[in-house]
Amino acid sequence: MIKKYIKDRVKETVKQLYRIEREVDLTINEKFGDFSTNVAFSIAKEMKKSPQEVAQEIASKIEKDKKFAKIEVGGNGFLNFFVDRRLLALEVEEILKMGDAYGKSDVGEKERVLIEYVSANPTGPLVVVNARAAAIGDSLIRILNFAGFEAVSEFYVNDSGHQIDLLEQSVRTRYRELSGERVQFPQNGYHGNYIKAIAKELLDKKIEEFRTYPVKKIVREQRTTLERFNVRFDSWVYESKIRDSTLINEVKTKLKSRDMIYEKDGAVWIRSSKFGDEKDRVLVKSNGEFTYILPDLAYHLNKFSRGFERLINILGPEHHGYIGRMKAGLEALGYPPENLVILIAQQVNLIKEGKKIFMSKREGEFIPMDELLDEVGTDATRFLFLLRKISSHLDFDIDLAKKTAEENPVYYVQYAHARICSIVVFAKKMGVAVEQIGSAEMSLLNEEKEYGLIKQLVTFPDIVEGAASNLEPHRVPFYLIDLATTFHNFYQRYRVVQDDQNLTLTRLALVEATRTVLKNGLNLIGVSAPEQM
Repeated sequence: MIKKYIKDRVKETVKQLYRIEREVDLTINEKFGDFSTNVAFSIAKEMKKSPQEVAQEIASKIEKDKKFAKIEVGGNGFLNFFVDRRLLALEVEEILKMGDAYGKSDVGEKERVLIEYVSANPTGPLVVVNARAAAIGDSLIRILNFAGFEAVSEFYVNDSGHQIDLLEQSVRTRYRELSGERVQFPQNGYHGNYIKAIAKELLDKKIEEFRTYPVKKIVREQRTTLERFNVRFDSWVYESKIRDSTLINEVKTKLKSRDMIYEKDGAVWIRSSKFGDEKDRVLVKSNGEFTYILPDLAYHLNKFSRGFERLINILGPEHHGYIGRMKAGLEALGYPPENLVILIAQQVNLIKEGKKIFMSKREGEFIPMDELLDEVGTDATRFLFLLRKISSHLDFDIDLAKKTAEENPVYYVQYAHARICSIVVFAKKMGVAVEQIGSAEMSLLNEEKEYGLIKQLVTFPDIVEGAASNLEPHRVPFYLIDLATTFHNFYQRYRVVQDDQNLTLTRLALVEATRTVLKNGLNLIGVSAPEQM
């Protein structure tokens, strides 16, 4: 893999020359060579030299390497590598050989990671913000495992506390209403039609199970919706079981042994301000009730006890204040706060006909995730939800998502995959021995756009590694768009199937390698790679 080779050579040379370790970012260069790095910039100040001088020293040490046609130093200090074109062409063979495994790495070193995401209250159907969290979380799981981590997914069911009390009251009130009573609906209760539907089921079955039945039904429907979205959790954990376990007492005992709790005004407090929280927090109220912090700490204690080295929680935009409290709580328990990573998936705005759709789950005015999937489909929903950083707000244009045109990113990428499949089918009809592409003469690849496509392909392993290391799944769909663009430009310029049988096989090998990378990338974000469109 030529990109990895360049990066390793530069890192090794930097270490030899300056006795320092530096990560090397390598980008495609269309004007000055094949690949470029700005590593000299990060070294120059430390070495009290100019970037150009540092770059020249590195280049002089590497330039005799026969894998490079030449190495140039740009006027601004960039190192520009001109790769031996024969070696670059051989990357196509490597991709074909590795197939579904192309892009895999061991960068994760089998680190055990637990990602908790969605974890919506079982008080109603999943909505669009849950869909975004689901797309992000599931894609991260796929990417991390592809990059050598041992990542596991988990859904935490918040089936205790005030919100469940309101759910119970709402269902009970609708039940009485359906029974013919005049009722007053509870303040802040849930108004959606799904509450009436649950109440009617209870009435028809002649049972008055106003707390457990609604939770079970809603969780079952949430699970079904997620599976429809290509999301399947490795485990489901219920807050009620955490509360009923010995974990609550374990947390209190551990905190007490570390002198991290105290009593004031009849309540039990944790010294969270000692670890960066803005103030101490109540764990147990004066009436004996737990605040949410205590069972949450117990749940995270349970996660660590299962052998996970790093915990990642993907939460909604209303949870910013939660980060400092939970990290402080874990540090009070003796755990390094950096072992917990909390990602905030920002708000989603649905746009239709150029207008924002108002949504309020409690008022019953929301777009269920199922309804969005009915209208747009799983592939488009997942792809478009990943086209922004997790920390960025996202406007989801329903009309764009439904278009079968190049301006729809997911259609554009999937069409590239389908087009390659049609090229292979056409080649077979024309009598080309497609099964022989593995022995194609890669030396016949001489055109600039052919090399441009290869350079995009060999970037894929870096993209996966970067997405995993930085917890940024959005890097994958952006890469796929770039790859699809490069392929379409190549296809418009050159005929793949032609009279020259040897060149036909070689270009078929190139497009098949492209199809492989497109498919691998789409799989990492849970989007299908159709053969026809």
